Amino acid sequence: MTWVGIDLQIPNHINQLFGMIRENLLGARRKRAKDLFWHATCWTVWINRNHIVFNQKHIDDFDFLSQIKLVSWNWWMYRRERFGGVAFSDWCINPWDCVLNK
Repeated sequence: MTWVGIDLQIPNHINQLFGMIRENLLGARRKRAKDLFWHATCWTVWINRNHIVFNQKHIDDFDFLSQIKLVSWNWWMYRRERFGGVAFSDWCINPWDCVLNK
């Protein structure tokens, strides 16, 4: 699966995940935006980890990626609410267009 220019595969260790995001996000605006994707990914990992450990649920890769997209879009919309919205469908296709074209 690929989104935000990163081939998303569930890494074995959190350091691999951070490295994947950091290596693929270049440029001033992208470096600022990487925090959004990084935090949305960490939040999604944490929430899913809790569901797996405490509720014995199974999370597939597609659901995991969908959750990251939704969380990052919600956070982006909250940060940018005074500038108008971004359609979730646009965010799912290419969030960089949304980030770079404020």
